[in-house]
Amino acid sequence: MPVLVEYSNMDIMAWAGGFESLEEAWCDLGVRSNTGDGVALDLAAAATMWRNAADRGHAESQARLGWCYQLGKGVEQNSELAVAWTRKAADAGCALAQYNMSLFCRVGLGVVKDSAQAEALSRRAADRGHAGARLMLAELVASREAAAAEAEAAVATVTAAAVAALEARVSEEFATLRAQVAQLLEAVRQQAAGGVNGGLHAAAAATAGAAAGAGPGAVAGAAAAAAAAGVKQEPGVTPPAVKPEPGVKRQKTG
Repeated sequence: MPVLVEYSNMDIMAWAGGFESLEEAWCDLGVRSNTGDGVALDLAAAATMWRNAADRGHAESQARLGWCYQLGKGVEQNSELAVAWTRKAADAGCALAQYNMSLFCRVGLGVVKDSAQAEALSRRAADRGHAGARLMLAELVASREAAAAEAEAAVATVTAAAVAALEARVSEEFATLRAQVAQLLEAVRQQAAGGVNGGLHAAAAATAGAAAGAGPGAVAGAAAAAAAAGVKQEPGVTPPAVKPEPGVKRQKTG
């Protein structure tokens, strides 16, 4: 191969003699110009060769031109053009473009960061034999699985904490409820005891009044009060008549 420093149409045509197409020749010359392999190192010339081939639909040149725009090598940096050329080549099935596009998606260069899309693109390139894509695919899969395991562990931790907090709250509320029920039962017992004692006191007072000469009606009232208070009277037993004290006249009833 001759060493070309200036690229004329005759030079390109001569270079193209060993390739299947002019686009292949442009692409190869661009690679050599980009690295200084057999020709002068010239990034602008490399971008020009790739642009010529890219305009003719050469997918690899489109991918390389897109990389030039992304890094600003030989052309003014332009992420929008970088993504446009790279995506066009990736859609055409170029493994290099698919790999480059997966890099863009992985780190968010000119596109929204998207690990899932990066993994899908790297898988397509890996299936076409791209070594770099295979390595990145392994990294992306490992990262995704690690993230999933971490997320699962985090969910388990949060769930356990929530269950523990709920159990503590239920236990506290149950203890409070038991205390309230105990207080209520004690109040009921006190009220019941107070009602019985009050009835017995009323019966005693009524009986005392009858003993003071209040008459048979008062004694009957006392008996009724005693019955209402829960004081049982033996069947067939009549309360004894109370004799008036000497000098006290019995009052007539009715």
